[in-house]
Amino acid sequence: MPGTIKEVARVGEGLLSHALPEPEWTHQAHFAALVHLLRAHREIDLDRQLPGIIWRYNAAVGTPNTDSRGYHETITRFYLLAVRAFLARQADDPGPGAMTTRLVNASFGQTGFPLRYYSREVLLSVQARRVWVEPDLAPFDFERCTLTVDPERDGARWKASPSKPEGGS
Repeated sequence: MPGTIKEVARVGEGLLSHALPEPEWTHQAHFAALVHLLRAHREIDLDRQLPGIIWRYNAAVGTPNTDSRGYHETITRFYLLAVRAFLARQADDPGPGAMTTRLVNASFGQTGFPLRYYSREVLLSVQARRVWVEPDLAPFDFERCTLTVDPERDGARWKASPSKPEGGS
């Protein structure tokens, strides 16, 4: 069943070992991997090592890391900051599966979330793909940003595989 502790661990460990099938490296799976890595691999300095982890995974599954595909520095760093802030704001700990579900169903997990802070032109630029770029529209407000879940998404589980229709985008 998607959203379980085992599924979150499978995604996170699959990223590290390069065993996660490329079609399962979805937008939502990125969050599952981050939740897993932040909780289960505190020995990994994600600020320093996450770029290499994703770069090597992409290379292993045949995704080129170019100026238009593969690793994106600004989006990766943005979501690492956002997910850390999201987890820090949780009053409870429902476990990695439920936490991932909560995350992907909140504003933090939506695909357009970075566009609150970045113009599309800046975020999709080659420079932003290669190096960290500061937001050009608004400063980050992760500590005050609403945690509200869209009522249409409330209760939907995240999905690790695009072939599983349950929840998500």
